[in-house]
Amino acid sequence: MNIYIVSDTHFGDNNINLYEHRPLPVHEMDERMVELWNTAVTCNDIVYHLGDFGLPSYAGRLNGRKYLIMGNHDRELSPEQWREAGFENASELPCILDKYIILQHEPPEYYRNDTPYCWLYGHVHSTDMYRTITRRTACMCAERWDYRPQLLSDIIAKMNTEE
Repeated sequence: MNIYIVSDTHFGDNNINLYEHRPLPVHEMDERMVELWNTAVTCNDIVYHLGDFGLPSYAGRLNGRKYLIMGNHDRELSPEQWREAGFENASELPCILDKYIILQHEPPEYYRNDTPYCWLYGHVHSTDMYRTITRRTACMCAERWDYRPQLLSDIIAKMNTEE
């Protein structure tokens, strides 16, 4: 079993290409992201989606045991409705893994490099003012990671090489 992280897939969102200029039209991009997800993730793996998932009908097509940290575009449905769509859990609150990894939709307002905590987040897509990875943060928006979930262990390893 592996743990994967991804954010801001925006499945079925016709407006996403207005903001992010994804390489394919929305439906084709959605199908490509489903293929990339299912190639990486097995049915026994865990995937934390850090918000702005998109149409709930896509959840059942994706491998893995899925957990949703709800983003601003996910709040039209209740956590219960997201569970009915195929997530094992959906939460409006951040999630903490291994006592020091904080999973949330929006970037942290403040952090220090000497803290033992690290933040994985989404929301900002390709905005230049946020680096993709630092020693204590990783922006997990799909655009920054080839539109596929990333192994948590690989993310942490990359964070550990940052200064």
